[in-house]
Amino acid sequence: MQNYINIFLKDHFADSISTRIAVRSLFFDLPENVENEVIIIDFSGIEFISLSAAHELNLFFRKFTEKGNKVEFLHTSDKVNRMLSKAKEPQKKNRPKQKTKHISFRSSKELINYFSNI
Repeated sequence: MQNYINIFLKDHFADSISTRIAVRSLFFDLPENVENEVIIIDFSGIEFISLSAAHELNLFFRKFTEKGNKVEFLHTSDKVNRMLSKAKEPQKKNRPKQKTKHISFRSSKELINYFSNI
């Protein structure tokens, strides 16, 4: 027999989820050895999730489904669905490197002179 774990996001957030830490805190009390469970995450009333929070939620999803659990997202808005989908896309690794010049100043006078010449 499968057990159901219901997580109602509205009990923890107003109408948006903005950080990875916020998502991590949701699952902090969930035991690591959860197996063959159905975890239902209810998005009722949640209108926005940031990309970083959606990515963290996808990591949770992958971690728990690998252990034989089933994770279901219920009542997701169009905005939330788009962000969850975007978070699943592979990140671009070949961004052009930016050149950075490090400078130091021996006095505040040098600093002021530097910025006055920009």
